[in-house]
Amino acid sequence: MKLNCKPGDLALVIRDEPTCAENIGRLLWVHGPLKITTDLGPTWLIVPVHQKPWAVRERDGRVHWPVVTLSAGIEHADQWLVPIRPGDPNDQQAEAAGELRGMDDPVVMASMLAWMDEALARYLLPASQEADAHGGEPGSSS
Repeated sequence: MKLNCKPGDLALVIRDEPTCAENIGRLLWVHGPLKITTDLGPTWLIVPVHQKPWAVRERDGRVHWPVVTLSAGIEHADQWLVPIRPGDPNDQQAEAAGELRGMDDPVVMASMLAWMDEALARYLLPASQEADAHGGEPGSSS
């Protein structure tokens, strides 16, 4: 089985349950162990990068907005995550984006993550909100 992520990865959420679409574009840390579910396949325990409320759908369909910690046991499907691994020679996305320098500096890393989170919220979330408003894909009309 080919997985997108591995424990310790920084990852971007590219998909989520329709009731949790607000999570799309957010960054999180991937933790193990890997769990195989019947409905979503492989899932990981996650911790969002920023301590902001996270949309969580319970098995009974209720949605709530906790600030997620590792002890909360919140999982996300591997297929809905894209790892961010700057400088990894086996990572085509990092290679395509070019080498990012200074990633080992915590100040540079924190600044980059804050910028990415803000940019993704500005560009990805409006598209998902537009799709919700039109009942489908962004730019579609009802």
